[in-house]
Amino acid sequence: MWAEENPHWFIENDRQHRWKVNLWVGIVGDRIVGPIFYDRNLTARRYRNLLRSIRRRLNNNPVALNRMWWQMDGAPAHNAAMIADHLDELFPERWIGLNSPHVRFPPRSPDLTIMDYYLFGNLKRICYAEPTTTADNMKQRIRDACAAIRPGELRRARLQLRQRFRMCIERGGGHFQQ
Repeated sequence: MWAEENPHWFIENDRQHRWKVNLWVGIVGDRIVGPIFYDRNLTARRYRNLLRSIRRRLNNNPVALNRMWWQMDGAPAHNAAMIADHLDELFPERWIGLNSPHVRFPPRSPDLTIMDYYLFGNLKRICYAEPTTTADNMKQRIRDACAAIRPGELRRARLQLRQRFRMCIERGGGHFQQ
């Protein structure tokens, strides 16, 4: 700001250094699990450690672990043999991935999860309502946004899931607009 006198104010904004925030967040029933933040890029070893951390948070949920399914996309860290072995222990015959021997993640599949069509867009809308300043600021915004989402919203999003399945089937797996 240009002024003839020093206004004695500043806005903390780290635009000269690149930063990013890596996180995992999930939905179990009407509850958000996470967010869990992790540093650096995701490798198979880091993903396995992340899965262990997630596993601890999946206890004491309305849905028992032996009734949960785990779905992954095609990220390279998701496809390591050590991850497949670990998921076979955690979610025997109940995980979806590119290298799953049980349910393979189909290429170019429609995003028919609550995470894709509801949660991520909602979090982005809330977190980017104002310009971001730092990674710590973004992490707090994500925590606050996750805490602000009520069980009723998740319940409605889950009910919309069935409608999305029907629309996908009616269109033979093709694209559709909701």
